[in-house]
Amino acid sequence: MEIKGYEKAAILLNILGEELAGEILKNLDRKDLKKVTLGINRLKDLSMETIEELKKEVKKYIENGIKLSIDEETIKSLLAKNFGKEEVSRIFEEVGEEIKIESFESIDTSTLLNFIVSEHPQTITSILCALEPKKSAEIFSKLPDGVKFDVAMRLVSMEKVSEKALNEVLDIFKIQFNNRAVKEKKINGLRALADILNFSDKNTEEFILSMIEEKDTSLSDKIRNLMFVFDDLIKLDDRGIQTLLKEINNEDLIVALKSASDALKEKIFKNMSQRAVQIIKEEMEAKGPVKISDVERAQQNILKVARRLEAEGRIILGGRGDDVVV
Repeated sequence: MEIKGYEKAAILLNILGEELAGEILKNLDRKDLKKVTLGINRLKDLSMETIEELKKEVKKYIENGIKLSIDEETIKSLLAKNFGKEEVSRIFEEVGEEIKIESFESIDTSTLLNFIVSEHPQTITSILCALEPKKSAEIFSKLPDGVKFDVAMRLVSMEKVSEKALNEVLDIFKIQFNNRAVKEKKINGLRALADILNFSDKNTEEFILSMIEEKDTSLSDKIRNLMFVFDDLIKLDDRGIQTLLKEINNEDLIVALKSASDALKEKIFKNMSQRAVQIIKEEMEAKGPVKISDVERAQQNILKVARRLEAEGRIILGGRGDDVVV
């Protein structure tokens, strides 16, 4: 019988065994997983001849390498039958953009830092926006202080990544993929800076936030609020939760927990006495519906206490770039 590609995959998974097959299945997307599962269900009984033929085919691929016979134009033609030419063009534009940005991510951090450190702050800002926050933080933390602050202030007001700046860098590094240009990418500058600071070292974080606070207190508060949200308190260890509970009032806690995740509620209740938990739960139920603005206000009150405790060295909030020594 003629065996389809996904049916061959199903046979191969059976040959590999449960452990290895499980590792492969974890990395399949939903559509491929469904097809492979269908293939497994279809292949109830197989002759040894069929299995041996598949083994030979796999062995040949491994020894000779897999040669791709379908080029870009063929793929476009095949997709056009189902999606139409306009949609196919849109798909390939998005793929081209992702390939460019992915290649940008692959540049070694020290190499990228050496190149951008002398560039205009606007160019540096655009580059940091294109990278993952952790990699951006590695570069950002090593910039001169004056450049750091300049970049941070540009970042908070940024709404899109400059395609011109990115393409200039990509051209210099001679990374070209079918001559496609990087398209403008909308971003939330405040969110981007908060993400970068979350992965930065403590000195960098404190320097940037204090400098911004001198110019605009409300702006620094917005960044702090984005850096660490209420549900992030689950990252505190039990001792940290207990320390925090001693410093906050019950009214704020009762209102704040109204929209908290079940996991955070469970962690907080685990660090309270049974009697205290019972009281909190009863008061939460008695209070009934609460305005979202009131919940957010109560959560911010608790977060202010958490940040104060961290500044005093009494707790450690999660998401920092520093390693912790126990």
